[in-house]
Amino acid sequence: MLDIFLIIAPLFIIIFATAVLRRTGFIAHDWSIPLNQFALNIGLPAMIFLALIQTTITWQQEFSLIGINVVLLTVVMFLSYGVARILKLSNRMRDTIILCLMFSNVAYLGIPVLTQVYGTDVLSQISIIVAVYLFGLFGIGVTFLALLHHTSGASPLRSVARSLVTNPLLLAIAAGILINILHIDMPTIIVDALRMIASAVTPMTLIVIGIFIGHTQLGSNKDWGGVLLFTLVSLIGLPALFIAGCAFFSIPLQTHALSILESAMPLGITPFALADKYNLNKTFIARAIVVGTALSMITLPIWISVVGH
Repeated sequence: MLDIFLIIAPLFIIIFATAVLRRTGFIAHDWSIPLNQFALNIGLPAMIFLALIQTTITWQQEFSLIGINVVLLTVVMFLSYGVARILKLSNRMRDTIILCLMFSNVAYLGIPVLTQVYGTDVLSQISIIVAVYLFGLFGIGVTFLALLHHTSGASPLRSVARSLVTNPLLLAIAAGILINILHIDMPTIIVDALRMIASAVTPMTLIVIGIFIGHTQLGSNKDWGGVLLFTLVSLIGLPALFIAGCAFFSIPLQTHALSILESAMPLGITPFALADKYNLNKTFIARAIVVGTALSMITLPIWISVVGH
């Protein structure tokens, strides 16, 4: 548990230090606009592209790993949509829940935690899982939302296609997969430049979250109750769903231990960066990131003991 705490602690330091600076007036609220635009349109695409071109993927051998994670994300998307309809949530809250449940902190938190538990030999498999989550969020999830928000004035396929081909995040995924498949070696100078850009994404996004938290009201118990419920579903319900699927198909837990633990990660920062573009509930996302990251220090060690290592 101490190792997980040491990994998570810097996130809280950046978020809460920035929130204090915002509350005291040292940081202006409008700082968040250019920082968020950089993360969404430049930093995140660079990070995604870099991760894909540097990952050694044997697509045929890893078909099972890819397939089971795609199935999980698709099931989660439709389940969350159905629950949102039953609970009569607003479209904005529905979209927020769908994207947040589809993307946990599989990279920034998942990679160091799982390599700490299983060693660096599993890094290639973890990278594949991260790529699947990126595709799920920016491919399946964004496409699904585009169809939901489609108006009858234009062709749905044309409307969705236009939104996808102009999305820098999806373009980064497509380019990264293509270069990976073709085994193209990128010049070192370009890779180094992308690495510098990508390294700035996480602290910038955490700073934006801190600015947002420092600018908003604390909220009522009801507001935090919804955040806590969502957090428990994501930290406990999703890995439990994964384990139930393994039990149903008589698959040993150790076979997909990495996938189960990645599904148990708290909410990542990427949905917050997407909030403005897709009209998501930023307040809910920011609170869920803080609460989920804190509670994961308790739930992750439990899941690690359940799946074994």
